[in-house]
Order: sequence, then structure tokens, then C-alpha cells
Amino acid sequence: MIVETPSASAKGISLPLIRNWPITIFSVGISILFIFLGVWQLDRAKQKVLLKTRVENRLSTQPQKISNLSSYQEYTSVTLEGIYQEKLYFLDNRTRNGLVGYEVLQVFSTESSDWLINRGWIPGGGNRKILPAIEPYRGIRSLQGYLYPINDEPVDNSTLDPLFKNRIQRVDVNFTESIGVINKSWLIRLFADSDTALVTDWIFFNSNPEKHRAYAFQWFSMSIAVCLLWIYSATNIVVWLRCRVCSSKEKEFQNEIK
Repeated sequence: MIVETPSASAKGISLPLIRNWPITIFSVGISILFIFLGVWQLDRAKQKVLLKTRVENRLSTQPQKISNLSSYQEYTSVTLEGIYQEKLYFLDNRTRNGLVGYEVLQVFSTESSDWLINRGWIPGGGNRKILPAIEPYRGIRSLQGYLYPINDEPVDNSTLDPLFKNRIQRVDVNFTESIGVINKSWLIRLFADSDTALVTDWIFFNSNPEKHRAYAFQWFSMSIAVCLLWIYSATNIVVWLRCRVCSSKEKEFQNEIK
């Protein structure tokens, strides 16, 4: 495409709209990529909104007796009654407010089944050779919490702590099978106001929708910046605009003289 500048047109001079095709092709490709990434982040934000709404709705419903459930869904509020088994398990390297500690796991036996309970977090202390002391709970207890899926990928045995067999690096189906839990694909995280709960402060989402929208804004802004750089570095649009302004001023000057 050829453009004629107002002043150059009088002299029969024309300029190509695009003066650098390699930069143009590169700029188009980068702009399309940035726009795609921005749209993708907006889609991620939409998914997070839907997920957040679904989780909040499930957590806000009246807890159901776990024995009455015909199927299990994550974040379903449940209540169960039974007794704790004595052995404790400590999920290593858990943090709360920047402090490192453990999440305490314990098997809970009801009339119909056994469940792995995540009671919450406790600080680890300065000596890893000593596990935190936890007060044992005896007698029948009534718990409230929500269902949380267990990782189906098996853990490498080399990650198990050789010093304490009940200090584990993560929870997976191999672990639940090894401790004899029938419902090996699920555990129950206690609510903060449940009996026997420790510090909960559960994290439901790694990132919120606002974060993805901010990323989308950054990608779209970068696409606009690339377009502006392309206009200045690879086209004659700026020259054409300048000549147009100069021509307009020249006509005004000539009219004033007349």
C-alpha cells in the first residue's frame, strides 16, 4: 500500500505505508500471541469464578451425615460421629502465616467406616528430631468438615522420613491403603469450629480471579505497546501525519496572507 503525504503529493512523491516488512511480520505475530494470552487469562478468571461459586455453595450448605451420602463430591460439608484411633500422622512442611509446621492427620472410626481426618496445623518447633505433642482425644466425638480428594499419584518411598514413620511428605492412596483406610481417595478437613480442630485456615484456591484479570490486562497492554512500536519503527504513518499537520498549517498561513 502506498500513501501520499500532503506536501509530497504536490511534488509527485509517494511513500509506502510499510517500510520494514520483517518487523511488521514479527510485530503481528507477537501481538496475536499477547492477545491470545490475554484472552486465555480472562477464561481462567471465568473458570475461577465458577469454581469459587461452586465451592462456596457446597461449604455453606447444611452439613450432611456422611453415612447418608450416596456419592462423594469435593467440598461437600459433612458431619460424622465416632472415635479417634490413637496413632497420629504429621504432614510435613505445612505453613501458616509464614511459619513452618505440620498438619495433623488421624484416622476416625464411625459405625460404618474409617476416615482420615485432617485436624489442621500446628507449629513445628525448632528441633525436627522431636515431633509436637498432641493431646489424645478419647470417647465419642462429633466432627464437622468437608470432603477433600486425595492425590492418586503414588509417593516415592524415598521421601518418607526414616526417623519418624508417622512424619509424611504428602498424602496419597498408597498412604491411605497402608494405614487401612477404606475410603482411600478421600479425607475430611475439619472446619475451624469443629470439635478437635487445630488451626485450619484452609487455602481453597492458588490464585483468585482478580489475579488472572490483572495478567490479562498486562498481556493486552503489551500488545498495544507492540503496535505502537510497530507504527513508529516499521511504517510511514507518523511521517504522513506530520506532513498532514504541516500542510494544514501551510494552508492556514496562506489564507492569512490572502
